[in-house]
Parts: sequence; C-alpha cells; structure tokens
Amino acid sequence: MSAYENNARRWYGEAQRKVLFINHPLINPLMDRNKPVHEVSDVFINVEKETDAGIIVSGAKMVATGSALTNCHFVGTLPVQKLPPTIRPE
Repeated sequence: MSAYENNARRWYGEAQRKVLFINHPLINPLMDRNKPVHEVSDVFINVEKETDAGIIVSGAKMVATGSALTNCHFVGTLPVQKLPPTIRPE
C-alpha cells in the first residue's frame, strides 16, 4: 500500500459524494522564451519538503479556464516540458 493510498481513496470518495468539479492545471507558466527551459525552471511548481501533514511546494502552474467555477484544484508536478535532471540544494 502506498503512503498516499488512503488519502487518494478519501478524496475519490468525497468527490463522488459531493460531485465536486475538480480543476487540474497542467501547463507551466509562460516564461522567457529566449532562454532554455532548464534556465527558468525555478518558476515551475516543485515539492520543497514532505511533512506528516503533507507537502510544501513552491512555484506556479497555469490554471485552467474553468478554475473560477471549481470546488477544488488538483495540482500535479508533472511537467509538460521535459526538464533536465537537477540537484536541488538542501
């Protein structure tokens, strides 16, 4: 069982019961197109730290058109653009 399985099942059940409209922004924000993606990747959403209460993130994603009408947002860290691997300082 994944460490997140119970939370995922809880959200799935809540979304079914309440018929939630869930937004899922996938696109990274616009950036300086004169630079390669890896030089401006610090603006994209990144997981900074994991705690018992959840995760701490920094960065941004573009929200979808229907975001003003949604009950909640699911923001994933899956990038649309491929980024080279980086080593983040502690």
